[in-house]
Amino acid sequence: MAGTTPVRSGPIKVLAIPSVSGVGVLRRRGKHHIVTEWVRYLGGCDTAGETPASWFLSETMPLPGHEDSHVALLRSGMPIVSGVMVDHGSRVLDCRLRVPYELPIFLDHFSDIPIVPGVTQVGWAVELARMHGIVSSHLVGINAAKFCRLVQPGMCFDVQLAAGPHAGQLQFTYRQGRRVVSTGRLQFEGGHV
Repeated sequence: MAGTTPVRSGPIKVLAIPSVSGVGVLRRRGKHHIVTEWVRYLGGCDTAGETPASWFLSETMPLPGHEDSHVALLRSGMPIVSGVMVDHGSRVLDCRLRVPYELPIFLDHFSDIPIVPGVTQVGWAVELARMHGIVSSHLVGINAAKFCRLVQPGMCFDVQLAAGPHAGQLQFTYRQGRRVVSTGRLQFEGGHV
């Protein structure tokens, strides 16, 4: 309509899906670099107006009307989980994880080369075990942990969580094919897993 100015309610959020080559740039140079390049490509303006935008990188576009819940999921810090199989009798969980392009930890670890730190990988194992009833008590320690490969945005790997050899222990293993990504043995209070 001529003579009117659109009114914006709230901050502008831009959801973008990087191409395969874009994911490579994201892993090598970080989110800031890829967003800066997109803005430069768009003619130097962050958005159509003067208001700066918040950019979010996603694997898929949300359904119309679900954009805010999609952004909330991206900010949750959890990986994308699929193929969950739980054997409650033997207390084993198998699933597949995909590292989202957008995780809050990437702001600090590191903005130039996003890497999922070991403590976050441990946290994912604990949260998955809790969500699926494998553990119910509180984590009190890490008995062993080995981080063999860098974990970056877009990576997929298989996860196995299982009761450890001693009371109150949970073992986790993240694998890409036959290669171990990370592994650890966690201790929970009271000897209960």
